Amino acid sequence: MDDRCPQPRGHAGPAWINRRDPDQSLRRVGLVSPIFNTNLLALVQTVTPPRFLGRITGTSRFITWGVLPIGAALGGQIAGSFGLRAPILIAGSLSMAAFIVLATSHIRGLASVAAAARLAGRAGITDA
Repeated sequence: MDDRCPQPRGHAGPAWINRRDPDQSLRRVGLVSPIFNTNLLALVQTVTPPRFLGRITGTSRFITWGVLPIGAALGGQIAGSFGLRAPILIAGSLSMAAFIVLATSHIRGLASVAAAARLAGRAGITDA
């Protein structure tokens, strides 16, 4: 490749992705993931009654780790049929949809444990 042309022909993607180092986007995910997981677990532990906490945690882990091989197999099938960009575009679209759902929900407005408890009370989740 010529040094005057730093990116391959036909490259498409957001400008914030470092085109010389594609692993940088994975590093960014790696930096954000612990922050998200910490906040998610804190929210779950706050709004879940103690007697259900083990069940909720076990179910969450079962679903999270259980769908990984299914997603990998499905992504491989999609890539085999439509090319390598298709599963990446689909995964990105699903991630954005999940973000939009969370950004427009009541969860975004939670600023304290008391607010989370009030939200749980409105949803009919009680300790009794």
